[in-house]
Amino acid sequence: MPINVFQNLYFLPDPVLSQDNPDHYETFANLYGKLTTEKFCPSLINLNSKAELAQDPEYL
Repeated sequence: MPINVFQNLYFLPDPVLSQDNPDHYETFANLYGKLTTEKFCPSLINLNSKAELAQDPEYL
């Protein structure tokens, strides 16, 4: 790959919920080249849910 092409590549965007339908994620084309956060990463959401359950006295 030519260096000028490589230098213009962006990292893969983090998943972002769609504004039109919060049950789905935005398309790659809508997010590529934009800043995103890890707020909606499924693996991190699952970790947070498990951590909340571990702190809940009903589940201890």
